[in-house]
Amino acid sequence: MGGITFFITKTRLKLLILPIIIVGFFLKNPLAKPDLLVEEQGKLFAVRDTNGRLLVSSKAKARFVREIWQNMEGAELLPLKDNMMSDCRLNYCNYMDKVLIIKENNFNLNQCTNHVLVINLSEDAFICQNVKQYVNLTSLKRRGNLSIWIEKDKMKIVGTKDFIDDRPWNNINEK
Repeated sequence: MGGITFFITKTRLKLLILPIIIVGFFLKNPLAKPDLLVEEQGKLFAVRDTNGRLLVSSKAKARFVREIWQNMEGAELLPLKDNMMSDCRLNYCNYMDKVLIIKENNFNLNQCTNHVLVINLSEDAFICQNVKQYVNLTSLKRRGNLSIWIEKDKMKIVGTKDFIDDRPWNNINEK
């Protein structure tokens, strides 16, 4: 927006706009791509590797969601294979020692301690100890597809259904 104003303006206002544009270049990108994506039925998840590529757990499941993720990514999604990332397998993924994604039943509960977030995509209803946030199939259906951004000391989780009540047409009769 500042760039457009800079080129349209013919007055000394350009001198005020230029520092704003320069500061904008050094700020963090507000449109950063998520580190993890989880499909609402638990059939598919995607993780971002160290090279910034998005790796999906299956190239056969949840085709519509996978195509949307691919359009969002702007590049071909690669299949997650057991040897691509050191702590990610098809049945579980220990992502950056902060998030644990579990897809297999009868998971060893000793492996799910001290994570910030555990995402249980299996049919088993177990609870991990010492976990701050926990997502299972029921909460996935309630929140929809999840996008997760991970930073050094915080995590942001957004579900596709989180903002349904904020839509203007939902509040017509409320006064």
